[in-house]
Amino acid sequence: MRRIIWFELKKMILRPISLAILILTLAINCLSIFTDRTGDFVSHDEIMALRAEQTKYAGKIDQNWTDEIEKKITAITENPKNLMSEDEKEAVRKEYMERGYTREYVDSLPNSAFLKPEIKSGLPYVVLEGAEYSSRFYSNVKALSTSLGEYYRAKYQGEKGEVLAQKAENMYGYLAEDYTAYYDCCLGWSKLIDMQRILPLTVGLFLLIALSSVFSGEYNQKTDSLLLSAKYGRSKLIGAKIAASFLLAAGVWLLILLINLILAGSVFGLEGTQTFVQDWQYNTCPFPYTELSNYLAVCGMSLTGIVIFTAVILFVSAKTRRPFITLLICGVVLLSPVIGNISQLGAFMSEILAFAPANTLIAANHFAFFKAYYVFGHAILMQATVPVVAVAVSGLLIPFACRAFERHQVEN
Repeated sequence: MRRIIWFELKKMILRPISLAILILTLAINCLSIFTDRTGDFVSHDEIMALRAEQTKYAGKIDQNWTDEIEKKITAITENPKNLMSEDEKEAVRKEYMERGYTREYVDSLPNSAFLKPEIKSGLPYVVLEGAEYSSRFYSNVKALSTSLGEYYRAKYQGEKGEVLAQKAENMYGYLAEDYTAYYDCCLGWSKLIDMQRILPLTVGLFLLIALSSVFSGEYNQKTDSLLLSAKYGRSKLIGAKIAASFLLAAGVWLLILLINLILAGSVFGLEGTQTFVQDWQYNTCPFPYTELSNYLAVCGMSLTGIVIFTAVILFVSAKTRRPFITLLICGVVLLSPVIGNISQLGAFMSEILAFAPANTLIAANHFAFFKAYYVFGHAILMQATVPVVAVAVSGLLIPFACRAFERHQVEN
């Protein structure tokens, strides 16, 4: 059986198109690590300076830590050398007035509004502002707990609203009362999460090419009848194709993750494993995760995404007669949720998108907000539901794919 699996693996990998896409995938992935979100190459000196500045304030976020940050900010904003001239201050007040602010508000502007541009945009002050914002961790989480409780009770009347509200309040209440948040530089972990978002265009694209011909290629080359009539054609061969497909998918996924870990660690560093992950704008994670535990959770769900991504390709390949048709159908089904505007179709489609194979493969977005379903009087978290559904659907698709290939000769 191992020899057959190895043979099938070589067939998938050693096709010229598969090798070309694999090389392209690795190139795109590595290039993405060394570029920022605007496409510009990152500066080693700037990264090192930012790491050094943020690391100065690493520590547990408590009142003492907050007081130290406030003292440093005050020292900068109260220093007359860092402030604008009176004429420049008046120009700033006038700009605020033109933007619709009241005279009372403008007259009460703090000194930070009048810092010289080179001070305000300088790295030391920018990092201090970020640290000061981080010091609001506990107040931010309390406010979110209250707002979510009010939201669910207003949206769903009765027991459903109360159950969902209590679930949100309990999870965020723990963060507010019992969780200890830490601040540190975490550039490497942020980059690793960003790299998760392109997995459908790297790992996903490679799998579409490499696996699209697993079954449909045999139909296209008219070798299916010969294989199915062979001694082990209906047992070991089909099992070997399935096993080889999942081994290839898991292997490429793991290879990309290891490359990302090594390169991101060497460029951005991997300090800050204890840092909290929430930014309260794009990431309101309800779990007491640090950068490390968040990344491990994302990788765990991403692995189930690989499973369902592979299962869908195998199922379609077994049902279609030509690899190109398999590639076309799988490309639309698997990639459109992350490159199209399907979310604009409505709330129901937005709910379904959470279970899309490509989004499950990315996984990073799944842990960035609170979402629970009301099931038989209980609040079941979306983060627990998605991997269960992915594995269950895969468990249905694979037997159907095997059955379709087995019966193909009979149906013809």
